Amino acid sequence: MAKYIKHCYVDYGNLEEYFTDKNMGPNGKTHPRLDGLDVKFWFADTNGIDYCLSVVPDSTLIAESSGLSNMTYNTWSSEISGHYTTARASVSANSEMCTKLKKTSAQVLALPFDNSDVDSMLASFAQLNPPMEIPE
Repeated sequence: MAKYIKHCYVDYGNLEEYFTDKNMGPNGKTHPRLDGLDVKFWFADTNGIDYCLSVVPDSTLIAESSGLSNMTYNTWSSEISGHYTTARASVSANSEMCTKLKKTSAQVLALPFDNSDVDSMLASFAQLNPPMEIPE
């Protein structure tokens, strides 16, 4: 099994200061040092502060703080679903993106979100990102 967590970035210089009200410090930023940290999603909150939804092994000790918290799988996937809905609406409103996806706005809005497991959630987001066109 795994633990599902939400975390902000930390100061690169001291690895203890979580950036909960800014995106960068004078030393730069990095992910917190947690055993087995596997970052799955990168988002920004309503204030523009970057944060991640990640997975760690059950054996990893989590000392919750204002920049790091445990989540249930259902809460974790619900938050991801909300971001997916927002991203899908944004893509459907962008005619260039719809053209790259070869879909109409209605088809983009009809794309399903699968939260049955982490890989399915990642695949759901991937369907909103058209493949890069390589110039010939």
